[in-house]
Amino acid sequence: PGALIVLQEDINNYRGTTDTFLGSYFNTTPYGDYEDLISRENSYNPLIRFAIFSSEGGPVPDGAAITSATLSLYKSSYYNYTYRAHPLLIDWDESQATWEQAANGQPWNEPGAQGSGTDYMAGGSPEASVGWNPGWLELDITDSVQAMSLGQQSNFGWHLIGITGNSNTRYFYSREYPDDPSLRPKLVIYYQTDPNANFHPTV
Repeated sequence: PGALIVLQEDINNYRGTTDTFLGSYFNTTPYGDYEDLISRENSYNPLIRFAIFSSEGGPVPDGAAITSATLSLYKSSYYNYTYRAHPLLIDWDESQATWEQAANGQPWNEPGAQGSGTDYMAGGSPEASVGWNPGWLELDITDSVQAMSLGQQSNFGWHLIGITGNSNTRYFYSREYPDDPSLRPKLVIYYQTDPNANFHPTV
């Protein structure tokens, strides 16, 4: 037997999303309370995290066998782009994170959390694209959620890293988006409830 869980702020009483973007222009300003996650290479870098497991206040049992995990963000603007989600290696605070620091007194290894292998894991999710018009970007983060469940890495969330596409600024709705909670970032997880069940590893 398995269970399907949808983590989305203020849906089904879930309150466990933290998100922000790091901005290079006002490099000491935190943007954790903005209604948008802004994305533009070398200028605006979105970060997102969900409380997933019981030990961190989430609904998924610690050590659960994760069958699949999909991170979805709604792009409210135009312009197409291809992304990967890279697990972060440094803890950060939504209300304090800026281009220069992850939290008060904790600088990033490279400004904008751009240190591959130091601020974020060099290996990220498979690439996923979002089209020109507004719509959902869906990223397969099964491998990293599995690793978190097995205690192989910490849940510091993900750094959304752009790969290729139209270079204009793109906007995604954040957890604070007020008009329609169903368009806030969501993490859909399917896991085995039987600890003895076999599950297929992702490739």
